[in-house]
Amino acid sequence: PNINAPSLSLFVAGSRNGVTKKQVEELLKKRNVRLVELQVKSIAQDYAREIARIKTEISKTVQDRRTVKTLLLAVNSLFSRRQTGEKEGEDSCDLSKKIASALGEITSWLINQERIANLILTGGDTAHHVCRALGVNGILLEKELLPGVPKGVLVGGPADGIPVVTKSGGFGPADTFVLILEILENGVLEGDERDVI
Repeated sequence: PNINAPSLSLFVAGSRNGVTKKQVEELLKKRNVRLVELQVKSIAQDYAREIARIKTEISKTVQDRRTVKTLLLAVNSLFSRRQTGEKEGEDSCDLSKKIASALGEITSWLINQERIANLILTGGDTAHHVCRALGVNGILLEKELLPGVPKGVLVGGPADGIPVVTKSGGFGPADTFVLILEILENGVLEGDERDVI
């Protein structure tokens, strides 16, 4: 990783749930977050080419670290449910696995390129594939940041020791991601004197 660059908070949203969509939209509206969209249709048609495109886009995006402190990697179908990219007869379960696998591969690559301060994973398949791609042995749970939103530390692999927050795709109010980022950056919610982390 680039040890001289400021660290990044990385959100990985593999869920295509409407609840996640609202949380992502709220995060993009309220915080300075750079969005990189994985094209589902491209993953279905040419997996390797789409992975290479995303890596190039991320590399360009993180060059200016004065303005880029938080990166959001999400599937484009989160924003347009019509664009699933599924071919006729293609099993949506197979496509979901391809998407989750791609998110894992990209996250693993990014963690080897950049300093990651926090990893926020939404969607069970996403969390599973990201942890698998990172060679994680487990997550050492620390506490609950918000109701139903645990925080821990990755154990094993190249991401060992990186703080991780997991959230199911179809869970939480619209401001959940905003609150998670606020807690991770400040240790408390604005206007709340209690120590959260």
